[in-house]
Amino acid sequence: MRSLTQRSVLAVAGSIILPLLMLGCGANATKPAEDGGGGAVAAAKPGQDGKDADRTGSSLPLPSIDPDAVAQMDVELYSRDPTIRFIVDPADYGKVLRLFREGTVERRPMDWKVLGAIGITYKKGGTTVVSLFGTYGGPGAYKVGETYYRGSTDKEFVQALRECQERSKPAKKAKPGQEGKSGDTTETIFASKDPLAELKSLQATAGLSLLSVHKGCIWKLEFGSGTLHKVADLPGEVEPYSRYSLSWAHKKLAGNARGEGVFVLDLASKKVEWFKEFGSYDISWNHAATKLAVVTSESRGKKDLGVFVIDWATRKADLVGPKAAWGTSPDWSADDARLAYHTDKDEIVIVDVKNKRRSVVGKGSRPSWEPGGDRLSYLGKKGYWSQSTKGTDVRKLIDPLFAQIIGPPWRYSEDGKFAAYLGLGANEDAVEYVEVIVVRLKDRLQVPVFRGGHPGSHRSPGRSLGGVRRQGEPLFARIH
Repeated sequence: MRSLTQRSVLAVAGSIILPLLMLGCGANATKPAEDGGGGAVAAAKPGQDGKDADRTGSSLPLPSIDPDAVAQMDVELYSRDPTIRFIVDPADYGKVLRLFREGTVERRPMDWKVLGAIGITYKKGGTTVVSLFGTYGGPGAYKVGETYYRGSTDKEFVQALRECQERSKPAKKAKPGQEGKSGDTTETIFASKDPLAELKSLQATAGLSLLSVHKGCIWKLEFGSGTLHKVADLPGEVEPYSRYSLSWAHKKLAGNARGEGVFVLDLASKKVEWFKEFGSYDISWNHAATKLAVVTSESRGKKDLGVFVIDWATRKADLVGPKAAWGTSPDWSADDARLAYHTDKDEIVIVDVKNKRRSVVGKGSRPSWEPGGDRLSYLGKKGYWSQSTKGTDVRKLIDPLFAQIIGPPWRYSEDGKFAAYLGLGANEDAVEYVEVIVVRLKDRLQVPVFRGGHPGSHRSPGRSLGGVRRQGEPLFARIH
């Protein structure tokens, strides 16, 4: 299977190739802010190309398109390894700035591929980062801050950057202790190395990986190649298209076999045990791998769903959360004392597993506990959000790279530095696919790490990392 970066390459006339990778620049990825500005951006008058056009006010994409106002201009073009970086020659500032002299605010951005980013540092202070997108024809697309614009064309962007690179000097990495200081090269503006490069390094040195269960096997994702490697086969007794929950630390896999109930597989001994009182629509291990939270009908014959907790040692099941929503995936707090889930009214609920006391703490879906235990992340209006467990101090985390988010809540790595989620997209042939996205939380950069098929597609690659709603979500784990 080819990796995403191997599939997404844009060839340019001459000797340069500018690879395309959906790697968002800045804290957000696709959705414009509600107050992202409106209307068309005024074009420069004849004879003013590349000169200061600030008189048009905030409607311009950039604070200034005067080449003399620029102190430094850096470019990143995303590739699998390494990212192309160069510093634009001052003689070419006007060539680049003219690309942004006119444009129209785009309020409904599409699932574009990200070409790269341009960082502009001004002599009077301040920096602007422009994310560039490949649109495969028609007006080009780019993002400044929270606002998306259409203007110029893909061909014009690619041609200008090709010419700039031909006479540019490569960006140098900042010296130790000088990162982020004024006068650095590209590293000053783009802050740090690629998330994908960091993931590759952590996988090589610390064993950090994403695991998922699919088609009767447990798979590990190789961040470097974007390919899957089989970790373990599941016994034939286990239904291969169940909804799974994997506790890699305790080597236990729980799942719902359709029509049979809930099973637990000991990965070391391959022993399978069953709970056949009822099946489930979703299932989740606690951290100790002693209890399962399952979503199923509140009672036989009723359509209302509830969250039950099964003590696996005793097989005792208790209803702790009524009115659960289809698609909810209960998430355990770090101390295994509480569960978070969402109801059929999109209420976020925290329930104490022992005394069954429930609190509605907000509106949204797919809540998950953040490392530290005093905050929840959840999918809300136009993005992923974070709030305290009391429903206060609400903050936006990211705009997802996809309009349709599927599967379970996003999952954190154990050190809290990364999170993963699933998005559903479609290519130019209307073939659906599932993308696994990893978010580096310190700067909220998003990087796609795997693309797989979806049951609704008319052409599927066959293997998918956590690729469908009923199967195993991508799970961070350490495995060598």
